[in-house]
This record gives sequence, C-alpha cells and structure tokens, in this order.
Amino acid sequence: MKNKVLNLFLTVMVLGVFAAPVCVDAAPPAKGPFPGQLQKWHGFDMYVNGGNKVVVPKKAADGKPWVWRARFWGA
Repeated sequence: MKNKVLNLFLTVMVLGVFAAPVCVDAAPPAKGPFPGQLQKWHGFDMYVNGGNKVVVPKKAADGKPWVWRARFWGA
C-alpha cells in the first residue's frame, strides 16, 4: 500500500513539473492600462489576454464613458 501511495505521489509531482511550463502564457505582459499583449487593430491599441481583447480609443471622451460591446472576432 505504501508503494502505491508513493508511486502516485511521485507521478503527480513529475507531471506537475513538466506540465507547468506548458500552461504559462509565453507572451510578456504589456506596460499599459490593461493586462495582455499589445497589438494594433485598425490603427487602435488592442490588448490581448487569452481570449479577451480590449480596444482602446486614441483619446478618451470627456467624462471617460465606456461602451461595452460583444464582438465576434474573425466572423
């Protein structure tokens, strides 16, 4: 019984060590108002973090109102 528990523990530890680097996003974080990688979209700054995308206006409107819209990228 002790050998089975030890084998299970060692297997989980080894898989965790090798799987951890695969799960980490390789893109460096952007230095900006949003997390993620900075890209361009039709001349605007766009921050991409996994499946999330935020497009930033070139100049914020008075009062800085936000408009949240669903967009189907690539459709």
